[in-house]
Amino acid sequence: EVAVLLPDGTSSFQALQTALSEQRTARLIYYVFDLLYLDGRSLLRVPLEDRKRLLRSVLSESSRVRFASHVDGDGIAFHRAAKARNLEGVVAKLRRSHYQPGARSPAWLKIKIRPEQELVVGGFTPGEGNAKDLGAIAVGVYEGGKLRFAGKVGSGFNSRTRTELRKRLEALVTEAPPFDPAPERKGELRNVVWVRPELVIRAELGGWTREGLVRQTSFKGIDEGHDPLAVKRERPVSTREAAAAAEASADADKAVADDPRRKPARKRAAVAPARTPRPPTTSNGGGASGKSTVASDKSAPASAKSPASAKSPASGKSAAASGKPTSATAEELAALADMPKEGLWSIGGRELKLTNLDKVLFPPLDAAETPITKRELIGYFVRIGPAILPHLAERPLNLHRFPNGVGGPSFWQKDLPSSVPDWLRRWTEVGVAERDANNHLVADEVATLAWLANQAAFEIHAWTGRLDAPERPTFALVDIDPGEKTTWDETLVIARLYRAAFEHLGVRAYPKLTGKRGIQAWLPIVPKYDFGETSSWVERLSRAIGAMVPDLVSWEWSVSERKGRARLDYTQNTFIKTLVAPYAVRPAAGAPVSAPITWAELDDPSLRPNSFTIRNEVDRVAELGDLFAGAQTDAQELPKL
Repeated sequence: EVAVLLPDGTSSFQALQTALSEQRTARLIYYVFDLLYLDGRSLLRVPLEDRKRLLRSVLSESSRVRFASHVDGDGIAFHRAAKARNLEGVVAKLRRSHYQPGARSPAWLKIKIRPEQELVVGGFTPGEGNAKDLGAIAVGVYEGGKLRFAGKVGSGFNSRTRTELRKRLEALVTEAPPFDPAPERKGELRNVVWVRPELVIRAELGGWTREGLVRQTSFKGIDEGHDPLAVKRERPVSTREAAAAAEASADADKAVADDPRRKPARKRAAVAPARTPRPPTTSNGGGASGKSTVASDKSAPASAKSPASAKSPASGKSAAASGKPTSATAEELAALADMPKEGLWSIGGRELKLTNLDKVLFPPLDAAETPITKRELIGYFVRIGPAILPHLAERPLNLHRFPNGVGGPSFWQKDLPSSVPDWLRRWTEVGVAERDANNHLVADEVATLAWLANQAAFEIHAWTGRLDAPERPTFALVDIDPGEKTTWDETLVIARLYRAAFEHLGVRAYPKLTGKRGIQAWLPIVPKYDFGETSSWVERLSRAIGAMVPDLVSWEWSVSERKGRARLDYTQNTFIKTLVAPYAVRPAAGAPVSAPITWAELDDPSLRPNSFTIRNEVDRVAELGDLFAGAQTDAQELPKL
């Protein structure tokens, strides 16, 4: 299985599609999960657990080729872990099963977490406005040898996928509708263009209607090489049925192996049709590897009847390392929405007094939109908690407060006064001789985030070091600080040069927008460097980058002497300096967020410095997960330059 990993170590089908279309093969990682032939001998009739043991013994792993491990038993716990990581699902395999070429063996069973479905494209509607290439695609599934209309997919596209899909579909245009029976050309299908049913896509969906139509769909990518005739509606099956079918299939295979003259007569349960399942990817220490469960009938989840949707930052509470709530419940959010301008709010087991909830803190980005109030800011912070809190954990905070909104005066707060709530966690600096020690806030629960938003302290800077060793950096920081004359395209050029350098050096850096005009990259490091060493390393790298585009970069400290050019600010790698935290909010129109991105997004023509705001970032994280998660765990050594 070839995959592309996101910065948090999870695989992404969409990222794979992008890498393949752009021929960025350096991003591809090959996970090897089975061995069918070795030393001149076929292993098709060798039990799976023995095939994997042989595979482990002969495979030479590298950064690009990895052994896809497995969990023997403990399927329920494994399923929960996959769900917590917002993964696609797990694959349960009967450990004694033989390999069945060309067959959809019930001995390998997909157990989905995110409900996805392969769909055959049978038509498309032209788009409008910015999405003029493509509006939606008409899709179907095969049933009884006929392609049955199953509705449409109209979301999940970006400008690149719309253009690519339209080009692919134009080559398949036909007069006759491929669906039997054909849907009426009315409503959203009044301008539909029929195509030959040769293209298969993958889509995430919220379920099926009684009429057999998909609902709440989102395009995930083109499924290259998938036989359209094999696309059926996937239906859940109970664990007991699945296990019985797997055992029956294995017994039939063994009978054939014992007597090759016999033909297998396999009893099949109504398992979801599938090609060779893709092993889900999970974290494996500092890196990642593809993992699939090798399951007996006792190790699969107790029920496969209703694949659960992964929990988004907007729903429920998840336990952080502190065990305290990290996000608001639906009831708490409803209470916030119904609250008058001020009052007591129960959030995460705390009582918090909220004030001036309808005060406007941010003007809108577009005149057609409404201004952003303190109430909306608080709502963002208590929903984004599961993503932002891991990046604030065990770190002192410096706060930038805007009590009258972004148009009014602001001030930095490092020292908490005694009047703040007693339950707020704080940390006092040690070893400070030249001034009074500051009493810094430490955020470890959703109620703290609500308090910060109520104080209009939405621009949060977390220290580079943790409480147990504040003088020891956990990151090497790259900060592209645009000048007055630096265009966004020029900022992207510099960021792409850093991307190429990181790939060349074999280091893993995590990029994010600053939420203003800049781009940063954080390199998580092992705790062996001091600030002088990280500053020196980033300076040498940055000067090499600057030498490639000398007309765009200035090394002058004073803004007035930079002549409007960008500064590659390696001096942020200092004990007393900090950078804005991931998911914190910046003081600008529309409430832009310092949003983590993928390196591939640098090539998206629609990307802008303020693309992500408090009004769309929660949904983005629900879809993509925390793209910055690896920055807290993926510690590495800095290579020599």
